[in-house]
Amino acid sequence: MGQGQSPADDLAALKAQLLQLKVNPYPPPRERSAQILVAIVRRMDVSVIDMATIDEIAALLEDNSDAVRGRMAIALGNIGPAAKHTPPALQRAFVRAKEHIAYVQSNPPSPTAPFNRNYGFGLGTSADSICFALMKLEEFPPDGCLDGRYQPPPPPDGSPQ
Repeated sequence: MGQGQSPADDLAALKAQLLQLKVNPYPPPRERSAQILVAIVRRMDVSVIDMATIDEIAALLEDNSDAVRGRMAIALGNIGPAAKHTPPALQRAFVRAKEHIAYVQSNPPSPTAPFNRNYGFGLGTSADSICFALMKLEEFPPDGCLDGRYQPPPPPDGSPQ
């Protein structure tokens, strides 16, 4: 992924990462593909991204991985006006993100668990990324979004997060 690639090369690289997200069933490489996809979108001329590709990215907001959903939200926010039709999908993903946060809060991972991605260690969740994307797309943010980040309500027991 060198600077100075042609727009067609960038689009091909973007589509290659989308294909990896579709065909690879394993979370770590899928999350890496999502991360690479965001890096490609950030550096490319987004005007060459066709509507079908934007829709593929938006469809991944329904992915089982919170990390993948978050990266796709960031990509859509960075695509900007061409992704202006995606807020309904982002808002559905936001509901799922809040459910994910509530689940993690009520079922904290074991401190001895071998590897806990994004669970309570300040790494953020897809909710933060979705708030960012909605802000970039100039959409009215859902409750809890503040300046492009999600501010969850305190847990019911009143304990700090």
